[in-house]
Amino acid sequence: MHGGGDDMRIVIAPDVRAVDAAMTEQQSLVERAFAEPGAAALFIWRAEQALLVTRQDARLPAFERAARVLEAEGWPVLVRTSGGGAFPVHPGTVQFAAAARLPAAGRSIDAIYDALGAPLIEALASFGVAAGLGEVAGAFCRGRHDIVAGGRKLGGLAQHWRSTNDGAARIFAGASVLAEEAAQNLTDVVNRFYTLAGGDFRCAAGTVTSLRRELGAAAPTGDLAAALLQRAATVFRSHIPLAA
Repeated sequence: MHGGGDDMRIVIAPDVRAVDAAMTEQQSLVERAFAEPGAAALFIWRAEQALLVTRQDARLPAFERAARVLEAEGWPVLVRTSGGGAFPVHPGTVQFAAAARLPAAGRSIDAIYDALGAPLIEALASFGVAAGLGEVAGAFCRGRHDIVAGGRKLGGLAQHWRSTNDGAARIFAGASVLAEEAAQNLTDVVNRFYTLAGGDFRCAAGTVTSLRRELGAAAPTGDLAAALLQRAATVFRSHIPLAA
């Protein structure tokens, strides 16, 4: 997503933050990138557990009740701008948010997904996990450009475009990669949200995996999500030499 100028900014938040604070910082970086033609920003962060839902999810008939119940259970619900479906974040997941104001001509949704997904796939490969972009039926926040390993969803990508008066596009692309949270815990909270909110969607735990699960006995000890964050940051820097 680099705009070709010299103002690509990478901000890394290695500590686990409150999700609302992290999203506020993310939005600030996004708006800065949107304001300057050719500028771009990448924010890599981790947060306390929360459920990020779409604007469409927020229109479900019992959304407000679902949000109150889940917050009381330790899963605050926040609405994001990108598409897809409900997606849980957790200290065991790593979030990536990229934004740029770019000429719309010659850009495509698929190309943006590839630009964000390729460094993440490379970072996973550094652990010994072979992943690619694809779709997994029955996974939460299902999309054609999910990060897939062993036939299961290991991460998700989403994006949102806004046009500008000068023919450019304000492009936001986000990703979340599951490092070490149990798939059952994440699918359970997604299903509980849709049940409470009055939605029809349900997902299955067997469709989702994590970096730790894929590594099995070869998984390193310690904070695997923190290790993934740092390796991914290194890969992104190598793809964008001018980043700071």
